[in-house]
Amino acid sequence: MVFPGPPKDCSGVIPRASEAEMFEMTSLRDATPTIVAIGLAFVMSGCSGDLDADNPNAPAVAKRDTDLEHEPCDLESGKGLDANGDGRPDIVKVYDGSGETCRAVDINMDAIIDVFIYYDADGKQRRRESGFDRDNRPDEIAFFSGGVLVRKERETNNDEKIDTWSYFEGGRVVREERDSTGDGYVDQWWSFNRADKPACAVVVTDGDGDGKPDPDSEVDLCKDDSPAPVPTAPQPEAPEPETPETSDTEADAPPAEAAPPAEAAPPAEAAPPAEAPPPAEGPPPAEAAPSAAPADAKEPTP
Repeated sequence: MVFPGPPKDCSGVIPRASEAEMFEMTSLRDATPTIVAIGLAFVMSGCSGDLDADNPNAPAVAKRDTDLEHEPCDLESGKGLDANGDGRPDIVKVYDGSGETCRAVDINMDAIIDVFIYYDADGKQRRRESGFDRDNRPDEIAFFSGGVLVRKERETNNDEKIDTWSYFEGGRVVREERDSTGDGYVDQWWSFNRADKPACAVVVTDGDGDGKPDPDSEVDLCKDDSPAPVPTAPQPEAPEPETPETSDTEADAPPAEAAPPAEAAPPAEAAPPAEAPPPAEGPPPAEAAPSAAPADAKEPTP
């Protein structure tokens, strides 16, 4: 999965990748999963492959084809694009008379191909090979129908053999099968029955090697995942009024005499009315002035 050489255009220069192609590289990089050893699968309904004639004790089911086969993509005839300007192609597109047939992508720009993508006659993705450990070999092959993911085949323990088969519906994994022993026979079946939690699954296993799930082997990984219902505390009842206990002596005693009613206080005496103050004495009336003598009066003769 190494680039065979930097494809160039007629001028001998590797053209730069467009913004759309750079965006696609980023999307591929972000979508590339990290390979971890997880067992996955569901009840097997028919298998492809040949029966294991070399092992008389093999289960009476078909042995899986575990080869990871790379589909050819003629990069020598492709068009190389340089995404980071280092003079080496990071994307190589291969065309035929009807359009693009496949491409190779170096996601981390280390001159080693990480992803091969293949297209159908309508230009939709039909197959994708992904390598995760820089060993120039695919670790996962994804299959598409009309551009929609339907199946993945993966190797998870670096033995170059497929050990996990995943099946998708509506963009999410719904069941998976796993060969945990590497003998080519499925021995784990996982059913992902919760769309809200993709990691939740019901698992059944084949421990006796007969190719069928063992009775009582079912394990629900999220059985205890649901929160327990919160108990409702009972409402306290209103306490009844307590009746004081009485002894026999108190019960035979005559009832206590009622206290005499309290005497009413005598009414307060009314205060005598206040005497009106004597009228204030006014100033004495002014004496009348003597009248003037008539003008013709004569003074008395002494």
